[in-house]
Amino acid sequence: MSDLKLALRQLLKFPRCTAAARLTLAWATASCGITGDTGVPAGPAITKPVVCVESGESSLRRVHLDRLGTLIGDARVVILGEPELGMHEPLAFRNHLFEYLVGEKGFTAIAVESAFPESRSLATYVGGGPETAEDALANSRTWWHEPLEENLHLVRWMRSHNTRPNCERPLRLYAIDLSYTGPWGSRPTPLALEAVLGYLDKVDSTAARTHRTALTPWMLRLANPTASWTRPEHDAFTAAIEDTVAHLACERVTCLAAGSAAEYEWARQAVSVAQQTDRMFRVAPSEPPGERVPPSAWRMVNARDAAMAENVLWALRQEGEAGRVLVITHSAHARTAATTGGPWDSYDRRPTSMGQYLRASLGGKLVAVGMGEGPPTTPEASGFDGWVGLGSLTAARPLVREK
Repeated sequence: MSDLKLALRQLLKFPRCTAAARLTLAWATASCGITGDTGVPAGPAITKPVVCVESGESSLRRVHLDRLGTLIGDARVVILGEPELGMHEPLAFRNHLFEYLVGEKGFTAIAVESAFPESRSLATYVGGGPETAEDALANSRTWWHEPLEENLHLVRWMRSHNTRPNCERPLRLYAIDLSYTGPWGSRPTPLALEAVLGYLDKVDSTAARTHRTALTPWMLRLANPTASWTRPEHDAFTAAIEDTVAHLACERVTCLAAGSAAEYEWARQAVSVAQQTDRMFRVAPSEPPGERVPPSAWRMVNARDAAMAENVLWALRQEGEAGRVLVITHSAHARTAATTGGPWDSYDRRPTSMGQYLRASLGGKLVAVGMGEGPPTTPEASGFDGWVGLGSLTAARPLVREK
């Protein structure tokens, strides 16, 4: 697929951004698997087992999964790279692979490329909450631009697994992306901060009032994604976020005495995501979006992929020493080696992908698996330890709700 077609496919994922910004961000997102002068090693080379399912989902056999299982071994994190977002075959294979990894390899969680603050409904549903699967998906619109049947299948299967009488360890779903909007798709939405303040309302009303007073003016500014910010204003916003981060860290014992550990961890991660998105906001290009990707855009790309890597590691910590996580994301984020050519060659510096960050942190405990229409080719398969050929790709199936 051409760079332009990839960018247009990605454009639909960001409904809160302007069309020009979504196109530019798609180009930037497609550039994230680059090594070079970033200082992050690509990791050891691993021989690729080629697992081709030439005629698509219908020809998938246990032998294909077993071959990948041999490659995965005792890895704690597996990244599965989608060649295009919103396609049926990669998502269907994701579902088959996750069910296999849970049953045969003891995997305990899946992490998806969706905004963390908006994912609470999904996590709650998977854990047995009262919402329907359809409503949970509808409330998590950053996990693709519309609810998909393939995602419905995944969360229903996870909930069914978790509600079995003999379930020893519930599966969990994590969202690892940031919640952003604005001309460059790099400005925080207020959602993460609203979640933190809502938590403080429950456990420490005095602190909630203090932090709400400090954050509300900036949250109102964030509600206007095109509002301009001066450097002193941005510094004050950053300081207000940092104060909230510090409060949750210092008052951990007090918070845990007033609420559950799960609620506390969610709130800490939400404010961490707000902090990460603010870092991306700070390094976004100063010029307005246009036809050309600015050379400075690598900083924004770097910030987002670094944040997603941090969030994968956070999810892994939540799972404990025996936890194992499948991560599903676009191939540009997943690969652990250089991507060259196309519009990303115009950057001042080559960004570092999430896969590269995770390889540097996890070494051999990370396995990256790419997907495409056929056997791996260079540079398409560069940076993947294994490969799955799925045959021709077709659009994913929008969820049709019964009236």
